[in-house]
Amino acid sequence: MQDRFDVRIYQAGSGDSHPASIVVERGRIVVSDGSVISLDTVDLDLVGHDDDRIKLHDRQSGIAIMCVDGTKELLETLHRADVNGHIASRAHDTRRKVAVQPLMKSTYWMRIGIGFVCILVMGYFGLNALFEAAADKIDPSLEAKIGEAYIKDKMGQMDTSSASYKRVVRIGKKLISKLPKSPYDFHFYVATTSDVNASALPGGYVIVNQGLIDRATSDDEIAGVLGHEFGHVIHRDGLRSIVHSMGVTTCIAMIAGAGGDYAAQIAQALVVGKFFEGQSFTRVQEARCDIFGADLTVASGFDGEGMIKFFQRLRGSGSSVDSKLLEILSDHPLDSDRITAIKAELERLKREKPEWFVKAPPAVIHATSHHKRN
Repeated sequence: MQDRFDVRIYQAGSGDSHPASIVVERGRIVVSDGSVISLDTVDLDLVGHDDDRIKLHDRQSGIAIMCVDGTKELLETLHRADVNGHIASRAHDTRRKVAVQPLMKSTYWMRIGIGFVCILVMGYFGLNALFEAAADKIDPSLEAKIGEAYIKDKMGQMDTSSASYKRVVRIGKKLISKLPKSPYDFHFYVATTSDVNASALPGGYVIVNQGLIDRATSDDEIAGVLGHEFGHVIHRDGLRSIVHSMGVTTCIAMIAGAGGDYAAQIAQALVVGKFFEGQSFTRVQEARCDIFGADLTVASGFDGEGMIKFFQRLRGSGSSVDSKLLEILSDHPLDSDRITAIKAELERLKREKPEWFVKAPPAVIHATSHHKRN
């Protein structure tokens, strides 16, 4: 039994093509120019924007055969012609994919419809849930690229060899050993600036300014600040801020299923260094990281009140020069309510985890996180 199909032939290594026809016989394909291709050396794929074209590639000659019309019929013919060969199996699987294409197309438009519904719903319920859903679409590996992009742009201002850097790494590694399981690899940097500040970038990049290290009187104080910044990483607060700034259209596209594509665009668009330098977190985010940091600091063997003591001492310095340097007080305002909450958390830990307050705490903390990966 023979079936003839109109195709286009692409020669190996060339984008040029010419029209031809093929006849599928048992075990082979006969091209109208007289060449014969064995089905044993042919690969079959669906190509085109809508997966509506069949591509047959001969591994031996490098020739590609493209069929636009008669897709279903060609697949059936190939299945019959190859009997139990690999093309028969591939043609069978491909026929099933072609059969569900109308359903897939209708699903696509349904997802677009859902996106428009989201626009209407957000007008009533607010944007926050939409932004949160979009942020959750971003894979941690792409999130890490965002932080890495900023760091690469600022490497000339970063210290990665001094005694201060080694001190931060030593304290940071001790905290990491008590972290709950997370998808992030933490990286530490010391910024060579006298500003008293620290920051956490998406993907586990933590920056401590030299000015903060100089003002800290103990490892406990640095640990308290680092523990707090770790909380921003684990809870993906920096990433959520970026997504909020990307706009509604991007968020809806992510929810509709294009998260990976848009996440890559975000990573590429990270000429947003100024964004990181000016970002601030919400009161809820800061309070959540206070508790996370307190738990982590104590679990790691440090004084859980280190961050409180550090902030209170800075605030009490009273120098007009200092007020210009202490950016951390404006970026991370520690008011009386937050201090009370941290102290209440420490009292709870003393009752429930007394072993954390001895010199060698054994346990890993179990902090509740917005972002869990098993």
